[in-house]
Amino acid sequence: MLKILNNNKYFNIVLIALSWNLKELGVLHEIVDSLDPNDTDSVYLLCTAHVDAVLPRRYAVYNFEQLTVSNPSIDVPSLLQRMREAVAVFDYSEANVDYLCTQGITATLLPFGYSPTYEHWVVSRPMSERTVDFSFIGAISERRHACLNDVCLSYYKYLNRLFISNDCWDIEYSDALSNTKAILNYIVTGK
Repeated sequence: MLKILNNNKYFNIVLIALSWNLKELGVLHEIVDSLDPNDTDSVYLLCTAHVDAVLPRRYAVYNFEQLTVSNPSIDVPSLLQRMREAVAVFDYSEANVDYLCTQGITATLLPFGYSPTYEHWVVSRPMSERTVDFSFIGAISERRHACLNDVCLSYYKYLNRLFISNDCWDIEYSDALSNTKAILNYIVTGK
């Protein structure tokens, strides 16, 4: 059986959406919040293979980390080794898939898009009632900080119409999305 390991807040919404899609495709699976050290039959899908942790006997990797640029928070050689030992590797980024190929790793492009499960996180509101023009929710690296700083400078008279956070969960997350007209996402591709 496929077990989707949901052990990180950052990936909770993504994994719920992935589970919905797998269910629609008829793929038998379950979401679990921990590894069973005695489980030798299941394949675990890991989105956190870049984190130092005990690995299950059989696993696949779904990578959401940017591999084409320097990221001091990720031990890339260790991550690549974990990918080499995986039964399958999936990645959201075509640039990452190309990079992994140069490292001798076959990865399948699995971009992430809309899922009806996202609607659970957002209260439907007319645009005219939304008070935030732009939101950014996520890790704020040095490069993202520079980009977001430019947005803040443009909005210096209207900072209350921006929402920027690297620590936003549950109800606050839902409220932020429900009140936002546009969501900023800044992905570094190295190009």
